[in-house]
Parts: sequence; C-alpha cells; structure tokens
Amino acid sequence: MGTFTVCGQYFYGLQKITFTLCGNMDESFSANVISPNILSICDGRSEVKVTFEQLTFKPISCEIASDASTDIESFSVFATCSSKLTDDLRYSDLCGRLINGEALRCKFCEADIVNISDVTEVGQLLPVDSLASSEPNSFFCHSVAQVPEQTGTPLSRTVNNIPSSSALCNGIEMIFNADSWVPLSTQSVPGSEGVFCSRCRIMLGRLVGVGDDAVAVLWTNTVTVWTREVDIDGDYLRHVGLPLIQYDVDFFEFLLSQMLKNNCYRIILSAGTFDRAVDYALIWLFDQRKCLYTTTVDTSKVFSNCDGDNSTRPDTTEIVAERTPISTVLYKVLVSNKQLITQNSRDATLEEWSRDFSVSHLLLPLECCVMLTTFLTQVTRRLPPQLRCSEGFMVGGIPIRK
Repeated sequence: MGTFTVCGQYFYGLQKITFTLCGNMDESFSANVISPNILSICDGRSEVKVTFEQLTFKPISCEIASDASTDIESFSVFATCSSKLTDDLRYSDLCGRLINGEALRCKFCEADIVNISDVTEVGQLLPVDSLASSEPNSFFCHSVAQVPEQTGTPLSRTVNNIPSSSALCNGIEMIFNADSWVPLSTQSVPGSEGVFCSRCRIMLGRLVGVGDDAVAVLWTNTVTVWTREVDIDGDYLRHVGLPLIQYDVDFFEFLLSQMLKNNCYRIILSAGTFDRAVDYALIWLFDQRKCLYTTTVDTSKVFSNCDGDNSTRPDTTEIVAERTPISTVLYKVLVSNKQLITQNSRDATLEEWSRDFSVSHLLLPLECCVMLTTFLTQVTRRLPPQLRCSEGFMVGGIPIRK
C-alpha cells in the first residue's frame, strides 16, 4: 500500500462519520470497520488498526461512496460520540483578568491603553452594532404618547452611564467609561472606523456609531493585561503582562459564533491598517460543527518489521487518529500577505458579494486577519487534497477548544 492518509469527519448533527482514504490502493487492499471504534486497513502482508477516540461505530450502517477510485476510497458509518460538553469557563476567566488587572496594554508595543485598576465588575455586552443602530423613540406611532426625550443611541448612552468601576464585555469586544482611557493612547483616522494605538499605529478596536454618538470599542485579542503576580501566600512578586484572552483561537470561535447567532453567513473581511482598509478575504460560515480525525499510514515501515518472517499472518500496527473538533468555514483569500497588494482585477465573487445586502462586512486588524487565515489553512492542510476545495472556496475550519 505504501503511504496514504486516513481522514475521518464526524458530523455531530448527523451522528455519522465519513472516512476518506487517499493513496495507492491495489486489489489486495481492504478496509473494515470494527466495533467499537477501530478502522482496520489490510493488504494481506500488513494490517493497520486506526483508533478513533470518543466514537462508537455501527458497522452495519456502512455506505460506500459512489466516487471511489484507485487513489481514493470513501465510505460512511453511523456513530455516536461519547464526549460531554463541560462548562465553558473562558468568558468568566476573561472577566476575572479584567477585574484583577491594573491596565490594558497594546499587545504589540505594550503601551498603556485603558486604566482598569478600579474595575470591580464586568457586565454582559450586547452586540454593539445593534445597540448603535437602535432608535427606541422611533417605534411609537401615536402622537398622544408622551415619551421622554432621549439623545444618542443606546450604545452611546450605555457608555455614558458606565461607572469607572465597571466594564462591559461579550468575549469579543469591550467598552469602558470614557475617563478610563489613557489620554492620547489611541487615535482614529478620518474615513476609517479603526481605533489605532498612538505608539505603534496598529489597529486595536473600532469606532461604532456616527458623529458624537461614536463609541470606541476594543477587541479582546489586541490587548494584554498588566497585573500583579503574587505567591501562594498572597505576597507580591512582580507585575506581569498576560494575554486578556488566553488563546487566539478562542477569540475567533467567539467571533464566528456570534456572527452565526446574528444570521451573518457570508462575510467580506477587511484588514485594517493605519493607511487604509483592504478587502482581505471572503468568509462563508456554516452552522456545522464536526470532529476531524487524521493520520498518515506508512506500510513500508510495517513491511520492514516483518521481513524474514515466514508467517502468513499479517503484521499488525495500531495507531490513534489525531482528533480536532472544528467549526466548518469556507474562505477565499484576496490579498497577498507579503506585499498586501490586491489582485490586478477584483475577484468576481467579491464584486457579487459587494452588491448583495445580505452579505456582512467585518473589519479586523491586519494581524488578526493573517492569524485567522492561518488557522483556516492549518485545517485545510489536514484534509485530503480532493476535499480541500468547494465552489471556488477553500474548505477550512476554526478549531473548537470547548
């Protein structure tokens, strides 16, 4: 058999796993599903048993895909997953860092941005775009109704009412009392919604709203927390800078999950720089979570182990497939990362999406855009080559740590 890859995609909703085997498979090749969670691959001389952790197969449900060939074999079986969802403590951990911290610093140059030494409470922040666009007074149609006059948007009024001892956060974005911001620590650029660090000029957040109602919002993955470190007795050791959100992949999981909740499935992602914003990628979200299993099988090593053995019994090797839960994402990168120059002619799909009112627009720092596509590409590379493209998009995903 030589070297070939084994890929399993378990779909939580369908309770089904699809196996895809890619490589040089001759007539002696055979694959068998063995309870509870083993895929046996044999060519007469060697046998490889691949274990798929946390799954239980139903071999009687096996279905062979119609597009099988000499280089690719695909089949599906029903299966159940034994993994149990645990309490998600990531948001509460983030809030704890805000309460225990003294300042938020730029992740890229360590300049002080927000003073949080007085913050003792972190409240739940609703999606800021909906707060910025809401106009409660416009919903009353009867002239006799006496409604107290309110100025500004719900978002701007919320910021004005936040005490210095509080902050609001939704895991993705944060807002603070205006007096908590370090003077001249950030700046904005005319014609851009980005909020930039005054020292390194890297985008840290965005302005939401228009004119006097515009509110500065910070991304949680662009800042670090300056906090006191103590020993087990509570005695002071030193001050350290810690990431506000511990893993960057968590930020993207929170972000894409919120966009799905808001029924945002197609997104034009723009990269924000101090000079301009560039159309960076097209993102197509699917409300589909699955678990990706991958491994590479090299039967030549098995052959070398059984050379000189006259036994007719195949030599057996056991391996465990690497397991990664992901949220499926289709994407198309529009920009060269090295030169940050768009293609000579605008992408046809970008032109089409730009005219579609149902397509959402998202502006992130260039550094975050690069990081997002890196995560997506890492998942793409784990898929067999035949499964990496669909409808002109690359097939990827965001790893799920929960």
